[in-house]
Amino acid sequence: MCIFHISEINECASHPCMNGATCVDLFNRYNCDCLDGDSGKHCEIGPTVTLAPKIQLISEKTVPEGTHDLEISCYAQGIPTPVVTWEEIDYGTCHDGVNGYTYSCKDGFDGVNCDTEINECASHPCMKGATCVDLFNRYNCDCLDGDSGKHCEIGPTVTLAPKIQLISEKTVPEGTHDLEIACYAQGIPTPVVTWEEIDTKFQPNVRQIGHFLVMENVTMADKGYYTCTAKNRVGTDNKVVRVIVYDESTNYYNFDILLL
Repeated sequence: MCIFHISEINECASHPCMNGATCVDLFNRYNCDCLDGDSGKHCEIGPTVTLAPKIQLISEKTVPEGTHDLEISCYAQGIPTPVVTWEEIDYGTCHDGVNGYTYSCKDGFDGVNCDTEINECASHPCMKGATCVDLFNRYNCDCLDGDSGKHCEIGPTVTLAPKIQLISEKTVPEGTHDLEIACYAQGIPTPVVTWEEIDTKFQPNVRQIGHFLVMENVTMADKGYYTCTAKNRVGTDNKVVRVIVYDESTNYYNFDILLL
């Protein structure tokens, strides 16, 4: 008599999925459940535009005891879509006294009622232009590319001033739904890229996302000259692109005359 032992192979054992994706083991195959914005069989293709999370949250909410339902929203924007988590913070221990009380604060909090979070970035611990991120009872230094160390104190062995690659002109019809102009900047450390319109402020439909200049529902008011500036601690580079907007009802070959 033959006895068969069936043992299904876990196709996820080799961790084929990338960029934080979840591997789902199936029969004789697997599937990668990508994070928002990623794609590809192994989620190896990231989004063309990325944006760090930005939270919108009220700082305080007062309600009477016995409130039936209390909902507090934490709105988070970012590309890919951020994962939002909540946790309760233990501020300290209250000690009852004669006609009063005292608090023994947990690490990271201060104040009479231990309701003031200590800003660990107040002492400016990060170096070389790094961004200090205040966390609970600690901080993190977000180093410029090429720097390392707890305080970003270790610089790159090779430095290179910024160099921008940018088209000189972009022509689009009025009403274009989405216009993206990329400003590619190379340098060591990685340059910080900023966009601005010459002699005026951005129209409400214009914004910067990463190194892209993005216009939504382009209007005649968006035509003009825009400057991309790339800067690191070694140097600065900037280039200008002209955005030409024309009315599709106008003869295309004569639209530029209307801009004069």
